[in-house]
Amino acid sequence: IVYLAILDSSTFGDLDRALLDFVVEELTWLLEAQLRLVDREQPQTRVSTRTVVRIGDIGEEVADLVEGLGTDLVLIGAPIPLSADGTVDALVRDLSERTGAIVEVIGEPEAG
Repeated sequence: IVYLAILDSSTFGDLDRALLDFVVEELTWLLEAQLRLVDREQPQTRVSTRTVVRIGDIGEEVADLVEGLGTDLVLIGAPIPLSADGTVDALVRDLSERTGAIVEVIGEPEAG
């Protein structure tokens, strides 16, 4: 499992490089801590995991990772923060078209 977090350019693009590097470092630590907690709570379901934090366009970053891994399934955890003009359905459709993979939302997606 690759646990991917993307700092989208529209939200984080105005940070200077030093602050952006700090945010990436802290986010990576947080995500890895979450994975360790899950492993501790559910030891019978341990699987190999890797945490990746990227900066850029969500669709481009997901497509790049999917291509690099050669995977055919993308799972997105809800809730999903969206721009004012975006919907979960549109995001799923866009990622599916860009990657050629099955894209599913896990949890309760936001309305829209």
